[in-house]
Amino acid sequence: SMSPDDDNVNKIAAIEKDGEKTVITLENNIEKFTSLEDSEDFAVEVAILSREILFTHDGEDPVFGEDHGGHLMILQTPETPQLLQGVELRGFGQQGQLGRYPIHYHISGNNPGSIIAKNTIRNSNQRCLVIHATHNVTVFENIAYDHFGHCYMVEDGFEQDNVFERNLGAKTKEMPAFGVLSVQESDEFASTYWISNPRNFFIDNVAAGSHDTGFWYEFIEMLRGPSVVYDPYYVINPSTFKFGAFKGQIVHSNKGDGFKFYPNGYFPEEEAVYYDMKCFRNKGDGVLMHNSENLAIDGGIFADNRIQIEVDKQADDVRVSNAVVLGFSDSFQYSTTVNNVASHCPAHRPIGGIQLHSYLRFRDSDGYILENIDFINFGEEATGGCVGSSAIDIDKDVRDGHFDAYSTFKNLRFIPDDTPMGVRFNACAIHNQGIKDMAIHDATGSLNPNGDGTPGYIVSNATVMTAFADCIPMEGSCSLYCPNPSDDPAAEVCFRAVNYAISMSESYADLLLEVTNNLTNATAYFEGYFDNMTKVVDGEEVEDVFENFFYNRRRMFTPIVPKGEYLMRFVTPMGEEVWPRIVEKVWETGDNCTNAITNDDVYLSIPPATSGECDVNIIANGDAENGREHWMHTGSSVKTHAGGYLDSDLAISTVTRKGPWQGIGQFLDSRCFKEGDTLEVEAKYRLRDIETNSAYTCDFNSVAYMANTTCPRVSIRTRRLLGDTIGAEVENDYMYPLALPVGPTNNMWNTLYGYFTVTKQMEEANSVFLFLERGKPGSQLIVDDMKVKK
Repeated sequence: SMSPDDDNVNKIAAIEKDGEKTVITLENNIEKFTSLEDSEDFAVEVAILSREILFTHDGEDPVFGEDHGGHLMILQTPETPQLLQGVELRGFGQQGQLGRYPIHYHISGNNPGSIIAKNTIRNSNQRCLVIHATHNVTVFENIAYDHFGHCYMVEDGFEQDNVFERNLGAKTKEMPAFGVLSVQESDEFASTYWISNPRNFFIDNVAAGSHDTGFWYEFIEMLRGPSVVYDPYYVINPSTFKFGAFKGQIVHSNKGDGFKFYPNGYFPEEEAVYYDMKCFRNKGDGVLMHNSENLAIDGGIFADNRIQIEVDKQADDVRVSNAVVLGFSDSFQYSTTVNNVASHCPAHRPIGGIQLHSYLRFRDSDGYILENIDFINFGEEATGGCVGSSAIDIDKDVRDGHFDAYSTFKNLRFIPDDTPMGVRFNACAIHNQGIKDMAIHDATGSLNPNGDGTPGYIVSNATVMTAFADCIPMEGSCSLYCPNPSDDPAAEVCFRAVNYAISMSESYADLLLEVTNNLTNATAYFEGYFDNMTKVVDGEEVEDVFENFFYNRRRMFTPIVPKGEYLMRFVTPMGEEVWPRIVEKVWETGDNCTNAITNDDVYLSIPPATSGECDVNIIANGDAENGREHWMHTGSSVKTHAGGYLDSDLAISTVTRKGPWQGIGQFLDSRCFKEGDTLEVEAKYRLRDIETNSAYTCDFNSVAYMANTTCPRVSIRTRRLLGDTIGAEVENDYMYPLALPVGPTNNMWNTLYGYFTVTKQMEEANSVFLFLERGKPGSQLIVDDMKVKK
């Protein structure tokens, strides 16, 4: 069943031989359970709990009480093989006492040849078998039953090359709050297997009936506990460490998730493959992959969980292959009907097969691959009444209004054959959230509504996706299908995205990217997107100005189009062409289709600068009378300041400066830089000490960058992309001073002045950011009437 408490302990009354069979008679009758004869995939576990050698404790501890049993520690035995085999430990572990566990392999370094095998751990007060700062131990065919806190555990993230094979953990209970060792421990969310370093080997183990999780990979970016002494320079990062192995685990009947990476994920350099899991009848997810990258689920059966496999937000480069995914298995249907066992359904929360997300953690990541998977028994009726149940769905959580989890589906099968399209695939949640640019490559036509297996793309039901391709409805999925028009590879439908990053300035919030296919004259308008961050202040959600106005943030436009010849222009909602000062182009990684657009197929229009844009003043909103428009910061945040130069209404100001390098600035129009031109820089500034709330005077003769008396200066940062694909190198450079204070200075408005000659590097840069910096930390830098002109 799904209950972690659906267990039974009984005594053997007799053992008799009956021909080729052995008959075991129990003292008490038990309810019918799922045997191997009933189901090879979902049979229960039967284990002998007693051993001839028993270690227990003598009654209740007079000081610490009933939760204070014995403990066994193998202590500091490097290169000395140890053997612990065939014993029973009952009532061991000392709740709330660090290091006091039934079996604790403690700081023993490298221990090849050490074996802990065929033991039972029952009624533990704290954990079961803990490997701590020890390597190369084999943990084989042990049984742990009815215990508090994590059970099988590698403790500090330092433990490597230990082998856990054919072990059983059952009835893992959450540690009471008073028994948790510290705030750094997570035993109140107990997991039968808790793993802090991926370089360990798990083969054919069972996690059954945890009150929270079966297998939990919980990594941080450094070692923890006493093991930090082995890595004084913080070189070891468990979250990126080389993978060991994970194969053939059985994970079922857990109150939470069966298997998870959470909250800190795993980012191996090479794909880490988790083979042949059986995850079933968990109340939460069968598998939860959160905040991770470069992982694969290969093989296995995932059935009767709330969601069978959830590829959660910020989980990138994930592959699921060669698996069976069941919404409501025949075996579980029988149990719920005959034995009156509770199911997930009926309910208004759906049963999910594989749930994907619309966005990735990193812009340079790839999306998901689903291949060679059987989806069986999904939909409201097939799941016993769970409304909205589907085999594949996209979670409703969106980030910035853009879909970037570009994915590939191959050889997917849906059983029964008449499974409705909206049950096979469901993107209604993100459609309702306004996502218009979803594109998923169906390489084998598994979801083609025509049923003829013609490959194509699954796209959003939006005009930007249908303007350049012929698509047909996928009924009930809030999606469309764009099939290949023929078998000719030259006619293959192949969507590819190109990213245009511009300044995040609020003045571009309504800008559109007009895309026209010159071969057909078809036009679509792609909206920009920006992850507008918020924070909570005094219980109220407000804009996070610091995050949103940081100078390296960008507003993005991502047209995703099939083969064609395209003209692209930035335009206002009224159709007027504009230039957003800077544009950085980066292509998304191409899919494995052969007919994708390239640089030869795309032309981005750069309109000539109008009179005044480069000649009069390259700075936009230099007098701040339009508020923060075009202004950004380099670590100080930015705001408008009441009262500008010559009694104007506004100036622009930093907020909090913690270092002299933090200041304010803006991107300059890339059209205005021609090698050899001389540009003049002038600005008005004043300084205010935040602590005393009073104006102060700097020393224009001071040149020491870190000195509190030093005056501001004007500098430039150039950024040039050395390629136009994700991951290409970027060349950054700084030039200073472009303008310095004109003395003498006072505590009112002062002048910065200078000039510079445009270099070839400036002309070729993708972006030029001009900013004011220097001045003592804790000071407020107020700027007005800034000009850069020929």
